[in-house]
Amino acid sequence: MPGGKGVAAASRIFDPKNPIEEVKEVIRESTLKDTEESWKFLSSFYKISKDRYSSYYKKALVGGSRLFCYYKNGQVVGVIGFCQNYSVVAGKILWIDIFAVSEEGKHVGAPSALIKFVDNLAKEDKEVTRLTWEVLSSQKESDKCLADVINAIGAQQDTMCINHKDYIRD
Repeated sequence: MPGGKGVAAASRIFDPKNPIEEVKEVIRESTLKDTEESWKFLSSFYKISKDRYSSYYKKALVGGSRLFCYYKNGQVVGVIGFCQNYSVVAGKILWIDIFAVSEEGKHVGAPSALIKFVDNLAKEDKEVTRLTWEVLSSQKESDKCLADVINAIGAQQDTMCINHKDYIRD
């Protein structure tokens, strides 16, 4: 799918015009109870069995990665993940992705959408960006990955490519 369309869809998830309170309801840290919903969502893009996804999901949570689900109207409309212990991968984020729903109601995957979207958001709305940092990091001092992503967008945009097949494809 073209990245531009995905970025537009992502922008509707975190619309800078929305009240801060509404933004808070859109994202939460994923738990194992989210596995069923997020698997259904991701399996519309990727060939992945439920068992394999559940195994991956548990390993990611136990292994220190951070996984989050985006909810809109009670439905999972996005999944984001990044490596918590990013120093192990030489300061590079292990993986980042965002999914959104197109205007036609079809699911759209856009691996580069989050990088571009957060870049634009940081320029346009500092308050929503600050809130996003806080929600994603759970306000833990040791977890500053998202801030690093935003700060490193300019320098790493070409190298921060996302490769799903190593992580969630069968």
